[in-house]
Amino acid sequence: MAADTPQVNVRHTDDEDEGFSILEVAIAGAIFMLVSLGFLTMMFAAVKTYSSARDRTVSQQVAGQVFEQARQLSWDLLGVSGGNPPGTLLGTQTVTVGGLSMTVVTKVAYVDDPVPNGISTGANYKRVTVTVTSPVAGEPPYSAETLIAPPKQPSLNTGVIRVYAVEKFDSAAIPGASVQLKTGPSATRSDVTDVSGSVTFA
Repeated sequence: MAADTPQVNVRHTDDEDEGFSILEVAIAGAIFMLVSLGFLTMMFAAVKTYSSARDRTVSQQVAGQVFEQARQLSWDLLGVSGGNPPGTLLGTQTVTVGGLSMTVVTKVAYVDDPVPNGISTGANYKRVTVTVTSPVAGEPPYSAETLIAPPKQPSLNTGVIRVYAVEKFDSAAIPGASVQLKTGPSATRSDVTDVSGSVTFA
């Protein structure tokens, strides 16, 4: 009786079936790059949105702190150092919050808004405007303002000097003109005219 001969199955494969071809690898790589590019774009957009929101929140907090400082001042001290009206607030300062170094510009101006049949002094309120500029590239400055009223109605014997800068020939208003008050009880004072070409010294 003859011994059984073991049978071996041999599978022949063509070279084309072995592994991935260069074309398949290139297509898979291109698809991976497109997916990765979309993911990175989305991630960068999310980071930028977060950075912008964080920057605006910090700017609002900084402006709020300046407003609180202004409200705690007496009426006579509510102003910018060396400005019009004069006071103790800093006109320009650098504040660092959470690693962000921000430039804070504070301006105080008089507001003429008398009550009906009331006293028109030209200085019924003081408008405090705070502009915060962030070091983040492309981020627009944040600006806010508030009105602060005096503790009592302005007196009739408290006068103001209102200056109007106009063109000589057609009387057109000149905004941004430098005006200096050289005499008086609180001289020397300087300011620039607003869009209507006027400036008020109390």
